Amino acid sequence: MASGIQPDAGQILNSLINSVLVVDDALAIHYANPAAQQLLAQSSRKLFGTPLPELLSYFSLNIDLMRESLAAGQGFTDNEVTLVIDSRSHILSLTAQRLPDDFILLEMAPMDNQRRLSQEQLQHAQQIAARDLVRGLAHEIKNPLGGLRGAAQLLSKALPDPALMEYTKVIIEQADRLRNLVDRLLGRSTRECTLRRAYIKSRSAWWRWCRWNCRIMSGLSAITTPVCQNCRMTRNKLSKYC
Repeated sequence: MASGIQPDAGQILNSLINSVLVVDDALAIHYANPAAQQLLAQSSRKLFGTPLPELLSYFSLNIDLMRESLAAGQGFTDNEVTLVIDSRSHILSLTAQRLPDDFILLEMAPMDNQRRLSQEQLQHAQQIAARDLVRGLAHEIKNPLGGLRGAAQLLSKALPDPALMEYTKVIIEQADRLRNLVDRLLGRSTRECTLRRAYIKSRSAWWRWCRWNCRIMSGLSAITTPVCQNCRMTRNKLSKYC
C-alpha cells in the first residue's frame, strides 16, 4: 500500500450490505450497523437496549439452540431464518459468534434474491426437461402415424369396392388430425401448418384431376396416353415426399 493509513472499522461496518448486530445474552441490542437499522426500520438510538424479539412480529430462530451452541464455544449458523417486521417477511441467513464480555455478534445476510434466483433456475430446468420430454414423445407418435397413413393410402388403392374406401379415409383423416396436434405440441408455427394444409389440398385436387382425366381417356381406349402416363409418373415422384 502507498500509505500506512488503516481503514476504519466503523466505516467497514457501515458499508456492509449485511445486517450486523451486537447483542447481550438477553438479545438486547447494543450496536446496529446501517443495514440492520434499515432492516428493523429503527434508528440506532431507538434500537439500543431493545431486545431483538420485541421488534419482530415473528422470529423463526431457535434461540435456545443458538445459546447452547455458543455456550459450547462454537459458532452458530441458520441458513434460513424468517423475520416478520411491519407485516413484511424477510428470509435471512444468520450467523452468531461469541464476543468478549458476554456479547454476541449476529450477522444476517438477505436470502430473498438468492432464493428467488434458485427458484427461477429450477423452473427453467423443469421447463427444458418438460419440453424435451414432449418433443421425444411427439416424434415417437409421428413416426407410426406416418406409417399408418401410408398404409391406409396403399390399402385404399387396392380395395376392390370403392365403398370400402370410406374406412381408409377415416384412418387418414384421424392420422392427419393427430399429426396436427403433435405439430402444435412441437411448437410448429401457424404459417408452416397453413402451408402444409395448402399443399395437402392442392395435392388432393391434383389426384382428383388425374383420376377424372384417366377415366375419360380410358373410355376412349387411351389408357396409355401421355396424359395418364404423366399422372402416374408424377404420382410416383410425389409419393416419395408424402
